[in-house]
Amino acid sequence: MSLKERKKEKMAQTYYCKDGIYHYKTELPTSLRPYADYVFSSGGITGDDYMSFQRKYKNYLAKILPEGYKIHSWNKNHYQFSAVIEHEGKYAYISISDVRYWPNEWFTSILVRSMAHDKDWRGGTNQYTSLFKLTEKIQRLI
Repeated sequence: MSLKERKKEKMAQTYYCKDGIYHYKTELPTSLRPYADYVFSSGGITGDDYMSFQRKYKNYLAKILPEGYKIHSWNKNHYQFSAVIEHEGKYAYISISDVRYWPNEWFTSILVRSMAHDKDWRGGTNQYTSLFKLTEKIQRLI
C-alpha cells in the first residue's frame, strides 16, 4: 500500500467530535470498535446486534466511571438508550441518538446534562461530548 493510500485509509477512520479529533481504530475501546460505521438491523423488534452493542456499551460505561460514580438507572429504548449517573446524591443524564440514523453519534455526540434529582427529565442545559471525554464532562456537571 502506498503512502497516499495509507493516509487516505487513516483519514477514513478519523472522526471529528465536538471536543477533538479521534482515530477510532486506536482510541475506541476494543469491545465497541466493531460498531464504528456499523449498519444496525432495523425493524419492529430490536435486533440482537443492537442488544449486544447496548450491553457492551453499558459495561464499558460502568467500567470507566470514576470511583464513587455509578449508573443509577438505564433506560433501554428501541435503538437508543439513556442513563442516569449518580454521585453522592447528584445526578447527570446521558443519551445517545438512534444508531440506525446517526451511526457514529454514539461516540461522537453524546447528550449530557445535569439533573436536579433522579427523575428530573428536563434537567439543565443540553450539552454534547464524545465518548472520549464523557467522564470528564459528567464530573464537571455533578
